[in-house]
Amino acid sequence: MENSSNNMIDLRRLFNLCRKHLKFLITCTIALALAGFIVSKFIMTPKYTATTQLLVNQKMKTMPMVRPTTTSRPIFRLLIHTRTLLLVQ
Repeated sequence: MENSSNNMIDLRRLFNLCRKHLKFLITCTIALALAGFIVSKFIMTPKYTATTQLLVNQKMKTMPMVRPTTTSRPIFRLLIHTRTLLLVQ
């Protein structure tokens, strides 16, 4: 049987090991990212494409304002009154 202390991970030792090889880790990360970009941009064929058109400076038609009728005025007054009651409480 092995000693149980040999199975423990020392985080300081692991951190120092990563710090010691920091240049290598950064170089590998950049190289692999660059290789992935090159493969995806120049070697692989795209599976999906999309196009879009943007219409700029089109005049908007003005919408007519809704004017309250004589039958809808009491409803509007009731709504305004209940809104103020709700805000007070």
